[in-house]
Amino acid sequence: MRSQLLICLEQFRGVVIFSTNLVENYDKAFETRVRHVHFLMPDFASRREICKRHLPAKMPLAEDISLEKLAQVEDVCGRDIKMRLLMLQ
Repeated sequence: MRSQLLICLEQFRGVVIFSTNLVENYDKAFETRVRHVHFLMPDFASRREICKRHLPAKMPLAEDISLEKLAQVEDVCGRDIKMRLLMLQ
């Protein structure tokens, strides 16, 4: 499957976007054919904004839960935050 993907990439004349949090799993043949863009994990302010955007405005929260408290969880990406918030609903 990997070989077939590499062949398709060689023949394709456009832009392909891959996303992963496991860059170390790519093999060298694949890495030589792509450009890497590294995104940092969101900081506190960004995590707070992600929480704000994914929580329904009218969703009741327990008294001990706030956007600030949710945003304190470090080393999580936007996808992780969204999935955790979906589990709260």
